[in-house]
Amino acid sequence: MKGLSMNRRELIKTLAVLAAGVSGSLVVGGQRRVFAADSQNKVLRVQNDLDITNLDPANRSGWYDEMVMFAIYSGLCQYKPGTEWGWQLDAAQSLEQVDSLTIRFALHPGIMWTGGFGEMTAEDVKYSYERFLNKELAAIYASD
Repeated sequence: MKGLSMNRRELIKTLAVLAAGVSGSLVVGGQRRVFAADSQNKVLRVQNDLDITNLDPANRSGWYDEMVMFAIYSGLCQYKPGTEWGWQLDAAQSLEQVDSLTIRFALHPGIMWTGGFGEMTAEDVKYSYERFLNKELAAIYASD
């Protein structure tokens, strides 16, 4: 396109919005629903440039893994679409950064793990953040 220019922030924001759109998810009646899923078909199709290699957030291989993770994982919050940088709640019902090392949050009730592993808890979220710092894991994205 002639005359189209984007700075780095606009590109990242656009990619984040596209990734969020790919997920096609919304909260309906307190439960997470996926547009691509129905009672007959539990397959979510995501077009990607490369095959996924690792869906572990701490050791993801790149943006092609992240595109799928944006479609299947909940975060406490997500980027807010629009012309200004912002965020909106996702799995969190409330979210407050108390200081540089403390986040106070409450989860929406009823967010379930697949395979019958029960409801997501604050302890699950805490574990997900802390495992990035596990020396044995040697997380590629420990600085995140």
